[in-house]
Amino acid sequence: HVMNQLGLAATFYFLLFNEGDIKIKDFEYNDAMLLLQRRILEGCEAWRAVCKEYGVDDMKMLDGLPYSETIDMMELTVRAANADAPIELSDLADTIEGYKSAIETMRKKWE
Repeated sequence: HVMNQLGLAATFYFLLFNEGDIKIKDFEYNDAMLLLQRRILEGCEAWRAVCKEYGVDDMKMLDGLPYSETIDMMELTVRAANADAPIELSDLADTIEGYKSAIETMRKKWE
């Protein structure tokens, strides 16, 4: 989760500060930014949902990990930027299932 969210945050800032300077394959700039922001929010929501399902505190799981505060700031930034028109999280169920699948795959390796 942390690595994925940090990668999305880095891509978000890269696109933000390079608008017009790069061509994004098959995407208009605004569409790419919207997709990226949706992925950021879906990751945050999926993380909370999966942690709740497994009975663990989502904040404690990230506590002390390097750059975990960046994930929080990225979510706040995206939510604030879209306060007037919240982003629909159309792939949230798939993201939750992806997180759960990754957890179960690792659980089998650890047992």
